[in-house]
Amino acid sequence: MKSMLIKTLCYSLLGFSLFFAGCSGGVSTKEHVVYEEPIEYPDENAPLDNGDYYYINNQKNISLAEIIINGKDLVLHVGDETLVGDLKRDDKRKYYDNNDNFRYAVKYKDRESFKLRDSNEELLWKVKIKEDKISIANNEEMNNAFDIRIYDGNRIKLKKSDSEINSMRFDPNSDFLEVEDYSLRGFKSTMAPAVLMIPDMKPLEKYIICTELVNFGK
Repeated sequence: MKSMLIKTLCYSLLGFSLFFAGCSGGVSTKEHVVYEEPIEYPDENAPLDNGDYYYINNQKNISLAEIIINGKDLVLHVGDETLVGDLKRDDKRKYYDNNDNFRYAVKYKDRESFKLRDSNEELLWKVKIKEDKISIANNEEMNNAFDIRIYDGNRIKLKKSDSEINSMRFDPNSDFLEVEDYSLRGFKSTMAPAVLMIPDMKPLEKYIICTELVNFGK
């Protein structure tokens, strides 16, 4: 009796299944295809860093330095070398190279000045920042300092002891700029490129000071 009830129940379920299949036009054999958006792979030459970019090239458009500012992180690409400025605390940053070697230090005093030091913490350059002037010297007392100022709205002069050493012009509406033998991009409305005109300063030191000034918004 129990076997008979089970058979009857199975036949009933089978009947209902066939009925619904008939109503829907039969059992579909078509495979359900799920559309997926194609994967977009990044350009292998695209930079992996995010942030604001500033480019320093020579007149032949060959890259000399690339500055990247991403929040508190500062990255400087110079040829095959990369320096990463790691903010250790609010008043000090250390620059490390590709091999994680400590190369330079920057010591801040509020937003009024900073000092660039070598890996032995010896002073290289001291930079004082004012609203309309940047002064740079290789000593604590700021003797014989180089002064950078904006004149006539679009002209920046580099002076020492009130004697003009060099000058440059910029267009606040243009992203491109020519300074001596340099071709720049991204340095809009900033006095930082004038650092490149300072004689007797090593190129890498110029690029680091430019990086810091741009980060200061100067």
